[in-house]
Amino acid sequence: MSVAEIVFAFIFISMEFESVSAYTRQLAAVAAAGNVDTEACKNLTINFEVVPSFTVLYFLLGTLAFGALTLFLQRFFLTNVPSTLKMFVEGLVLGALHAWSNKGLGAMSESIEMWVNIDPHLLLA
Repeated sequence: MSVAEIVFAFIFISMEFESVSAYTRQLAAVAAAGNVDTEACKNLTINFEVVPSFTVLYFLLGTLAFGALTLFLQRFFLTNVPSTLKMFVEGLVLGALHAWSNKGLGAMSESIEMWVNIDPHLLLA
């Protein structure tokens, strides 16, 4: 395996994965050895969880759709209860389901975790 192939693989992997620190350290160790051989490259391991980039939209679009449905159904049911209170209760229910199912809501749980761990300054920028 040539150095160009290793650099290309590194660029490809850094575009695909959010955190490449472990792979970067292994790649640097192989490059520091001076001679790049196939056996050293075979020992490189990649331990990353691939999450599609559109997963973050599940929570955003799901809650927007659920809020629109709530506003539509408000015409027929519980007309005297404010819509903000209804949406607050819906958020509590979704949060409780997420927590009590041990993050077992599938892609929705992954999306919720992405929103929970977002940098708050990023939202205000």
